[in-house]
Amino acid sequence: MFDKCYELNSLDLSNFDSSNASNMSSMFSDCNNLKELNLLKFSLIGDTSDMFLIKQKEKCNVIANDKNLLKLYKSS
Repeated sequence: MFDKCYELNSLDLSNFDSSNASNMSSMFSDCNNLKELNLLKFSLIGDTSDMFLIKQKEKCNVIANDKNLLKLYKSS
């Protein structure tokens, strides 16, 4: 969805309903300038492989309620 959005600095998806998503793979891959990512209402569903394949992830602040989502972000 946002794959290779090189110039994207912040993204507020706090009202985004992900409950019907079936494939989230590579959703934020190569969004290397991302500094703020708000995923408060996000739920992990379906394929999440390489969802957060981002260089310099330590510079990105991720806001989420889903502990599995935060775990996936930190481990990828």
